[in-house]
This record gives sequence, structure tokens and C-alpha cells, in this order.
Amino acid sequence: MPRRWSQSETEPKLPLLDGVAIVTPPSDRDLLTAVSEYLQQRGATGATRDELALAKVAPLQSICSAVVKLLRDGKIIETTTTRRTRAGRQARVLLAAGLAAEKGDLVKTAISTKRTPPARRDLWRETQQHMEQRRQERRAEEIILRGRRAGQDDDVIRRQLAAENLTWPQ
Repeated sequence: MPRRWSQSETEPKLPLLDGVAIVTPPSDRDLLTAVSEYLQQRGATGATRDELALAKVAPLQSICSAVVKLLRDGKIIETTTTRRTRAGRQARVLLAAGLAAEKGDLVKTAISTKRTPPARRDLWRETQQHMEQRRQERRAEEIILRGRRAGQDDDVIRRQLAAENLTWPQ
């Protein structure tokens, strides 16, 4: 199988350094434009990220970042339709935003900035709440210990805790 980025006779000759082609990466704006134009050309067929990379729009890692930006801007849509990649995995098909309504299949209309499943997000939130609760308990214990060392009455210590919106630990 020939290398993906090798030069062919039909492609313009690139400058060489020690026999290796010097390729300057496309600017961010050029890449976003290239991805969205390619999806427009593909029409209702759309393309996966892998197919965009195969079409030599850009390397896959650059394609993925461009796709996230275009999804956030609403310029492209990620459908629920999947196709196989070169690695044999299922990948979602991307469509230009205007074509998604015409195609009429189920589409994923929004992209989350955090791509974690809801159960993991809930676990993260619970962990953060637990850590905050432990911080408050430690602060309360510190105030109680300092007050007892100073010989303060429990009522005085309770007022200090109330002033900081803390409760007596159980």
C-alpha cells in the first residue's frame, strides 16, 4: 500500500529536504473552510472524519479539531448514521448543516464540550461536592481546636462557626 502523503505525478511537486517533502500545515481558517466545502460537495452522503483524512483534506488529528469547532459553530451536523473506518470501527457521518434538514434522518444537533457519559458527570459532581464538604469539616475542626486551645466556651466557638457558615462536625 503506498504511503498516504507521497507525491504522485498529478500533484504539484513539493519542495524536498533530504528527500522528504516539506509540507506546511494549512491555517486554521483554511482547514475549517476545506472541511466544510468537502462536506458540501459530498451532499447527503456526507463523510466520516476518516474519509475526510483519506481525501487528503488534512491529517486525521487536524480534522478532528476542525470538526469540533464546526460542530460548535453549527456549520456541520454529526448524524446518528455510521460507516466503517479503515480500522474497521464505526464512525459517525458528518453533513453540512443545510443538508441535514433535507436528508431527514436522526441527527445529533448539539455537541457537548464534555464528552463524558451522564453517569460519569454525576460521579464527578458528587466527588466535587464530597470534597467541598470535607474542606468545610476540616475548617470547622480547625476552628474548634483553636478555640479549645484558647480556652473558649463551646457557645463562643459555635458563634465563630456560624459566622463562617459552618456547622459543628458530628
